Amino acid sequence: MKSWVVIPLLTSILMVGLRFTCTGGELVPTQGPRVEAPYVKLIQPAFLEDYAQKVVSFQASFYSMQTSTFDLPQEYKDGYVRFMLCSESKPITVSNITANSCDNPSINFIIPKSDSDAVFSLKQSDRVAIVAEAIPERKMQRLLFVVKSIKTP
Repeated sequence: MKSWVVIPLLTSILMVGLRFTCTGGELVPTQGPRVEAPYVKLIQPAFLEDYAQKVVSFQASFYSMQTSTFDLPQEYKDGYVRFMLCSESKPITVSNITANSCDNPSINFIIPKSDSDAVFSLKQSDRVAIVAEAIPERKMQRLLFVVKSIKTP
């Protein structure tokens, strides 16, 4: 992903200082007001256009690291760490075997490798507060979340 600070010479002064990202040949704003949203809404295809190209904040439960990258856009295959979140992850026991359930799972969360230490210290079911840029993948009918901040509340 390439980012630029756009300072147009002959256009409106309102453009000065805005940050844009080149995605699929178009410049889209990547900084602006933060939108708070429920995690379960963000992962629903019906809300793709509502949150596309916005900075969103939400809470969820960490579930696991992910190694697959085959379905990510090319610019996110290298230099990013992928992980899975759930709306809630809790232990369940069946026949003396305990495992964690994962309600509303999604693997559409990536963080730059250089910022990923916080993810590697998480345990399954840890609650996390996340700020991410929502990148639309219209062909897949989903949002890819490029995490800017991840904290345990």
